[in-house]
Amino acid sequence: MGTNTATRPVRGQTTALPDHTPRLEYRTFTSTPLNILENGLCVDRRQVYATGRSNGDGLAGLPACRMAVRIAAISPRK
Repeated sequence: MGTNTATRPVRGQTTALPDHTPRLEYRTFTSTPLNILENGLCVDRRQVYATGRSNGDGLAGLPACRMAVRIAAISPRK
């Protein structure tokens, strides 16, 4: 019988896990490497693709759907 310390995610914020370790929000997890690559390399922003294997395809799918302005398409690996 413990107290549930987890909070509901709010857009743009992290959530606290029971041990108070912050959990990254998917937009931050995806946007940070994209920003670094786009700022450091010549990247055609119309041709950014995401892929994954197993659970990684789900990880690629969520940001791709919610960040369609930044990710052109996804292709799960089999």
